[in-house]
Amino acid sequence: MGSLPTQKEFIKYIANLAVDGETALIVRQKLKGRSAELHADGVLKATWIPLMPPEMSKIKADWAIYGNTASFIKDRLTEKISASAANCEYVLCMVLDDIGTKSKEPPLDPTWKIETSPGSFQWGYTFSAQPTKGAFAAAIRAVADAGFTDPGPATQSEISDCPARSI
Repeated sequence: MGSLPTQKEFIKYIANLAVDGETALIVRQKLKGRSAELHADGVLKATWIPLMPPEMSKIKADWAIYGNTASFIKDRLTEKISASAANCEYVLCMVLDDIGTKSKEPPLDPTWKIETSPGSFQWGYTFSAQPTKGAFAAAIRAVADAGFTDPGPATQSEISDCPARSI
């Protein structure tokens, strides 16, 4: 991706990975309650509001926005937009989390890097051909087992930060 893209440029880049009839989804993290409450495991209590990429004009500067790695079939999103695995068959990209803190640095240079907190990065990889969600699930599990990503959220519908700037 080269130089630092804006948030809209990054979302457009991810959206353009989808083939005809499919779409990327972005999600807005909206905290539940008036203050930041945590689940017992320390994760923020939040609602995830899915948005289609054309809706990015609605995004406000103070929203926490994430991109989903799955490629969603538009015909399955007619009644309600949902980032459910039932609405996808293929994956757009792979995101490895916590590189530099909980995860070791992979031997393959990424397509992009995003610093999510000081010293902790997400590394993103695009594919020359979209893998099926089943093939991807097996591959990302192997990558996590090898220590190259946080093993917790390693699925075909992983989300990636879409910050105002990525690196």
